[in-house]
Amino acid sequence: MNYYSYITAMRNLLIILLLVIKASITAQTGMDILMFNEINNFRSDPKSYITLAIDYVITQKSRINRIKEGKTKVSSTSGTMTKSNGMVNTKTVRGIELININIKAAEELILILENSKPLNKLLYSKDMDSITNSHGRYLDSVKQIGHFGPNAESLSDRFPYKYYPYVSENICNSGFAIKVRNDFKPAILMLLIDSRIETRVHRKNLLSTKVTHISIYIGNRVCIQNFALLK
Repeated sequence: MNYYSYITAMRNLLIILLLVIKASITAQTGMDILMFNEINNFRSDPKSYITLAIDYVITQKSRINRIKEGKTKVSSTSGTMTKSNGMVNTKTVRGIELININIKAAEELILILENSKPLNKLLYSKDMDSITNSHGRYLDSVKQIGHFGPNAESLSDRFPYKYYPYVSENICNSGFAIKVRNDFKPAILMLLIDSRIETRVHRKNLLSTKVTHISIYIGNRVCIQNFALLK
């Protein structure tokens, strides 16, 4: 190999190395990839979650007798989120009333899934990912779960309309199933059931036919999914 060939080969090797480093920096984390794959698995076959929803209903019904016998207590508090990620106008539902609300939402989901056709698979957006990660790190740092960032930064502030004509957001707790078992189905199922969320907005996001891209953050406390329509 002459000197010119050697220099050319080394330059090409350096370019490849830089591309690999860049890809590793901007790529999804392992947990992000797993959730991304599970969401697309669901979207390619929405009916596959019917069994999970049925099992959820059975579990909820089994809790009714335990509540009546005083062996367990359940409650859920919801309200309107403020720009500091606090809650106002809160309402707490307890006991069998809450169980019946959960069952109704799950049975509603089952009917929808039974009539659902396969959806378009989503692409992962690296540009969105950096924005989603920034919001997730903020929420983890302040130990909150909410849609507002520092200085009341909103979703539309993070994703300007000029570049993101349509964007939506799901946020949930990154609990035991995600962090320890790497099992994302329970979290996705709860977002699909969307009990006590009158608009069912989390369900609608996961079932939306008008979104093309997604980004995901999974942190110590928070799991975020951002959906968008991109060209």
